Amino acid sequence: INAQAVVTPVNLLALTLLSTPKHAADLRLLQKQIEHIQYLLAETAWGEIVPCQLPAGEVIDYVRRLDLVQCHPHPLGDIIRADEQQAALLAYFRNNVLHLFALPALLACLISHNQRLPRQRAREAIKGIYGLLRAELFLPWETAELDVVIDRTEAALSRRGLILGDSRSEILRAPPPNSEASPELRQLGEIIRPTLERQFLTLALLQHHGSGRLTRNALEEAAHLLAQRLTMLYQFNSAEFSEKLLFGNVIRNLIDAEILQVDEAGLLQFDERITLAAAQTELLLAADVRQSIQLIARAAFSPAN
Repeated sequence: INAQAVVTPVNLLALTLLSTPKHAADLRLLQKQIEHIQYLLAETAWGEIVPCQLPAGEVIDYVRRLDLVQCHPHPLGDIIRADEQQAALLAYFRNNVLHLFALPALLACLISHNQRLPRQRAREAIKGIYGLLRAELFLPWETAELDVVIDRTEAALSRRGLILGDSRSEILRAPPPNSEASPELRQLGEIIRPTLERQFLTLALLQHHGSGRLTRNALEEAAHLLAQRLTMLYQFNSAEFSEKLLFGNVIRNLIDAEILQVDEAGLLQFDERITLAAAQTELLLAADVRQSIQLIARAAFSPAN
C-alpha cells in the first residue's frame, strides 16, 4: 500500500497552501514552497512515483483553472487562498500524498521548532515517533533502515538551504530567523503537524486513562470530543482536525500495527511504546499545544465529569 503514487498539481498545491495558518500565501512564496516540495519528492521519495514536472507557476495556474483556489490581486504581490469549502476539497488531495513527505516534514518540524538540535537527538526523536507514523501512513521502512533514510532526507533539506549542518557537525540548525528560508522550513514542518497533534491527543487520552481502561469506541468518541473542544477554544488547524473518522483511522491503524491490543473484554491494552512516542512531543509540538491537550484531557474526562 502507498508504494505507487501519481503526484498531480493539485497534490502539490494542497500540501503547500494547507500548511499556512489561513490557507493563504503570497504567490511568489507559494511558488518557492512548491519548488521545495518538488525537489524533496525527487530526492527522497520511495516506491513507484510519477512526479509532477510542471513549473511551480504553472502548477498554481492549473489549480486556479479548476476553481480550487482564488487569486486576490494586491499591489504588494498577489495572494493565493482557499476558502473553507475549497480547503476541504484540497485536504483530500493532500492526504493522498502525505506519506511521501512524512519524513522530510518531520525533520523540518523538529529543526524549526528547536532551532538547534544534536543530530543524534533528532534521530532518536524520529525513531521514537516513527512507529505511530508508520502505522498511520503505511511507511515502508523498518526501524533499522531509518538511519540511511534520515541521512538522505537531511542531505536534501541541506542542499535546499532549509537546514544548516554538514557531515562533520553534530548540530543541525535552522536558518536565521530573519532569513527567507526560516519560514519556508517552518511551513514544511506544518505539513505533518496536524497528524502529530491528532496522535498526541490520542496518546494523551490513553495515558490519562491507562492501559486496559478504554474500549475502541470510547477512545474514538473521547478523542473526537476533545478535538472538537480544542478547535472551538484554540482554533486548532483546520475544520477537519476534529473529524471523528480521522481519529477512528488513527486508532484502527494503531491496532493493526499491534501498538494497541484489544483484549477479550474489548479494552485497549498498550505498553511502553506509547509512552516513548509521547515523550518525543516536546521536540515536535509547541508547549502551549501540549499543555492545551493535556489540560483539557484531564478536565474533560476526570471522574467528576
